[in-house]
Amino acid sequence: SLGYNELSWNIPGLNPMELKGWFQMNDSEKRGAEAINCTDSCWDCWQAQYNTYGWQDLVNRGHDEAYAALGWTESSWCGESEAPATNKRSWNELTEQEQLNATELCLDQFNWDQN
Repeated sequence: SLGYNELSWNIPGLNPMELKGWFQMNDSEKRGAEAINCTDSCWDCWQAQYNTYGWQDLVNRGHDEAYAALGWTESSWCGESEAPATNKRSWNELTEQEQLNATELCLDQFNWDQN
């Protein structure tokens, strides 16, 4: 079971499962995700939002460019330097291009503003 209820399903970040990347899930959790047609790439993007990835993982999967366009670097991603200015802006304060980059990372206005 993934442990969702109506509230945690509708508000990203409330379910502790969302802190796990696909590779950290046990077989039962993976089967639960697959039951709702969500496999590894779906889960890591929409539920965990790549938060469990290291920078090299982002590079290997081609997501580093969208993050870099939002101001992220390997150093900021790893917590060795400050997060980019975009991280402190609301969705409406992002440029159209920044919004497109965020959308490539499964971030929309609702979940961007929740972070």
